[in-house]
Amino acid sequence: MDQSILISVVVPAHNEEKRIGQLLKSLANQKAGFPFEVIVVDNASSDRTATIAREAGVRVLFEKQKGYSYPVIRGCAATRGEIICLTDADVRAPNDWLKKIKRAYEENPDAAGIGGIFYYYDGSEFLNFLLRVAYTISPKLIIAEMNGTNMSFRKTAYEKVGGFAYGVNLSSETLLARKLRATGRILIKKDIMVYTSARRFASFGRTFKELLRRGINALSIKLRGKVVFNSFEDIRS
Repeated sequence: MDQSILISVVVPAHNEEKRIGQLLKSLANQKAGFPFEVIVVDNASSDRTATIAREAGVRVLFEKQKGYSYPVIRGCAATRGEIICLTDADVRAPNDWLKKIKRAYEENPDAAGIGGIFYYYDGSEFLNFLLRVAYTISPKLIIAEMNGTNMSFRKTAYEKVGGFAYGVNLSSETLLARKLRATGRILIKKDIMVYTSARRFASFGRTFKELLRRGINALSIKLRGKVVFNSFEDIRS
């Protein structure tokens, strides 16, 4: 491992040319004060996703097997940092995002993984209100253990538990967090925040379906250690 790299940010991306530029700009503007790398894993895109990422000066890998687990496994295997962060191509990160993650690990040396929260930059006020209520009651109501929109873990812990489950594409982050608990604490920090797109929640029907499937998966993982639903819908509008 290259010890000069402290944090590696992995971004799986399928046909994200309309949004990934904003994410990469927000990562380039990080006031980290320490070395970090950004790895975009182009997941069988047919648009300019990879080109935009290369033009932004980040590492670009390719994964032909479409899904979620495949590109994140590919990306995590290529990381050089002590801490691996995951986020999505439609996210916008505040310029202190990585600094707060680093500080959280320094303050919690027994933590195997640390997750954050998110709000929608293009969602309704009501949708963000529901998130605030959920985070007040318990972050786990929305993000279960950790969510790929805003999560991180120590690479040593990740490798010790065997990483992401190959072929599990929905709720794979929750499944990984369950395994990571065997090596250390999993924390959800409300001050580690990003903004993401609400495109998956553009209608009541879509919102209900998304939350129901993820909720059932979270319960199944806690009780049986496996998911019920494994696929997700591609939404780019």
